Amino acid sequence: MKKAQVYIVFAIVALAMCASLYGVLAFKMQVTYELQYSIEISGKGNFTINIPIPPKLSWQKTLSANVSVVKGEGKVSYNLDKGYIRIFSSNYVKYDAKVNTLVTGTYSSRDILRKLNITLDEYLAEVKGDLGENYTKLVSPTYWWNYSDPRFETFLKDFLSEYNITSIEELKNFKLSKVVSMIRQYVARKLNYTPISGGRQNIFEALNKSLGDCSEYSDALEN
Repeated sequence: MKKAQVYIVFAIVALAMCASLYGVLAFKMQVTYELQYSIEISGKGNFTINIPIPPKLSWQKTLSANVSVVKGEGKVSYNLDKGYIRIFSSNYVKYDAKVNTLVTGTYSSRDILRKLNITLDEYLAEVKGDLGENYTKLVSPTYWWNYSDPRFETFLKDFLSEYNITSIEELKNFKLSKVVSMIRQYVARKLNYTPISGGRQNIFEALNKSLGDCSEYSDALEN
């Protein structure tokens, strides 16, 4: 057997052994990522708009935000703890923002494999427990998008029909790994990730035209 093949076999066996022993293969991850916003807003009369930024959670915190008005007249402020950028303006404003967020987590191979092999319903129960009092706020229909809009049901039904699933309750009985794979396949088949010049468009326009980027589509897959 060639040396490279020996290394591959050894790596597979080592990974299998570590996966069978809780905590043997574990790593702590700390990642700081930067979100860059460039947004134009126009309207009639005075208006106030809140733009969500990553909220403060036990495993996540926003370290800093740098916001500046590029064009127009307006005032921009932010609250890192509550998770928003607030814009006050009359008529028109364009602003740029850079938001730096730190995410921390400790993972074991056994825990990752376990989560992939539990049902979606069991996983959602764990998420609810981890988020505690933040859960209701983060998944409410109006936090990121109005999921009570009847048009959203059209796309949800289309997703379920792709896999001959009759209801959300039935979907919850699927393993998490299967659900993630189904969403990935659906997005790859149905949607084109094409950035749109001129800012963010309505989620329903993005889905109807199969045109947009992850900022639009995340609204549809968030909840």
